[in-house]
Amino acid sequence: MKYLPDGTPISTNITSLNDKDYLSKFKCNEIHIGIIWEIYYTDDDKNINKKDIEYKVKIESGNRMGQFFENVVAMNLFGGLTNFSETVYQPKENLIQTKGGNDRSVKKSKERDSITVSKFDSDASTVIVAFLDGYNEQPIIIGSYNHRSREDYLTKKEDGIRHIQEFNGMRLEINDDGEYTLTYLGGKRNSKTKKSARPNTAPSLFKIDKDGHIILEQREVVEVYGEPLEDGEIINQIKMDRSAPSITHQIGKNFFIISDEEGKESVILLRGGSMIQIDELSNIKCMTKKGNTLYLNNEKDEVLLSQSQGNNIGMTEDEITVSHKSGDSIITMDADNVQVTSKGSVIFQSGALDLNMGTLNLTGQQEVNIKDSVGGKLHIKNGQVALGNSAAELLDIVDQLITAVSTHVHIGNLGYATAPPIDQATLTAIKALLALIKGTL
Repeated sequence: MKYLPDGTPISTNITSLNDKDYLSKFKCNEIHIGIIWEIYYTDDDKNINKKDIEYKVKIESGNRMGQFFENVVAMNLFGGLTNFSETVYQPKENLIQTKGGNDRSVKKSKERDSITVSKFDSDASTVIVAFLDGYNEQPIIIGSYNHRSREDYLTKKEDGIRHIQEFNGMRLEINDDGEYTLTYLGGKRNSKTKKSARPNTAPSLFKIDKDGHIILEQREVVEVYGEPLEDGEIINQIKMDRSAPSITHQIGKNFFIISDEEGKESVILLRGGSMIQIDELSNIKCMTKKGNTLYLNNEKDEVLLSQSQGNNIGMTEDEITVSHKSGDSIITMDADNVQVTSKGSVIFQSGALDLNMGTLNLTGQQEVNIKDSVGGKLHIKNGQVALGNSAAELLDIVDQLITAVSTHVHIGNLGYATAPPIDQATLTAIKALLALIKGTL
């Protein structure tokens, strides 16, 4: 039994057939450029082997220009039962307006022009076709060839050694520094407009940069494809920093940062310029955009509330302190005392002021004034005291009373004027002491 290259058995008794001459008609040691014309899936009636996707391929180079090959299979990676890969090529669907050719990969200018102008005028995948065992009855796709109409992401000298691929709206790139980027472009791109099927859903990317950082990111829509996708504003980003172990989550202009860098362990939340931070000692710091700060010191068990201009409230285990930014007015409270320090006046304004304490000490550097809303007043200055109102002062009245008593003369029983009091010296001494303490309102 003999077999033809297409597998057709023929009888060994057919001697009139010159095997060598006959088989030479099937010989094909050529490699051609072709385009995918049609797909025959494994459940398609046109598919012969039912195991592999088969293609109808139109040859677009060499002496087989325009020839169609049916049921062409494609090479794939691995080829195992459980280790395999499969890529489905794009068939001809849309015509594309192409430019004149200058493809230096094709030597003959006539053939070059025919490839770029007349033949590659669709969005079909461009493939390389060879022939198993050198027979034209067994064509096989051994690889792909850059589409002549693709103009974006062409590799330039500055790109260096890199790998880039895009498939159905997913782009993978490994650049010259070894950085890995996988970008979702919003679905398969239209071959004419270059826009994706769902542009409002893209771009989103996963990246491992040259420093080993891992970035997961969503950006605002980028309408011009082929341009750097980093131009869009960040909508959502998670970054894992390797050098200073941390994770940063960015949502618009809001940030959530977790850091495990030695000595700088912290959790930070940033929003609109305001911040919440938990450091390595579990201390908590809250700060507004203007600089107002709440600091909770876990280690010292302290609380500090600081206003941006310098006014402060501090609390420790034993003491509470309220201080003005000038440093001249301070209130300090502990378990036993309340101390009010002021360079100016200390004013208590209330409907009623009840002071219930064992001892009340009021000390003024210059003077002490206590007054009510209708004119009653206590004034202490330079060791002198005045008590009363604008109409009368208590010690002044006492002084007047002593003067009146010490100089009093009246008519006695016999009708004659009496002499001043016999104890005149005592009244004079009391008046002298009174003068020492009597002040003015």
